[in-house]
Amino acid sequence: MAPYKEFVKLMLPVEVREHFELIKVDINTYPSDTKTDELGEMHIYLDEDNYTPDNRTDLTPNGFFPEIKINDYPIRGHKVTLHVRRRRWTDPEGHNVSTDWDNIVQEHSRLSPDFVTFLKEMRRELSTDSTLLEEVLLHRR
Repeated sequence: MAPYKEFVKLMLPVEVREHFELIKVDINTYPSDTKTDELGEMHIYLDEDNYTPDNRTDLTPNGFFPEIKINDYPIRGHKVTLHVRRRRWTDPEGHNVSTDWDNIVQEHSRLSPDFVTFLKEMRRELSTDSTLLEEVLLHRR
């Protein structure tokens, strides 16, 4: 694997890193006069590895399901969006089969589970530490 791919994969959620191939990375930088704290966006494209669900041997590959977008931790001031495609498999009866998304996307959101946990912790910290809350609010101005 190319060194940059190894480096980028280290920044991905473990569930994604272990089961998906890094296809490409696009980085868009915002103009300096943009009214946002973010410097730009990073789009990371991933395809599921070629392993059948539950190691079934009766399945036939059938392309990919449409990609979903998952918001993950910002990296160096860049909003991060993971573009993830799951493999589609067909069973002998012609039904589509795939692995579920539960370990990759937090239920009822488009956020990675790690990012949701981080945000919950930050919310808890901010609600109990008025000094930290004040620092965050002052920084955002």
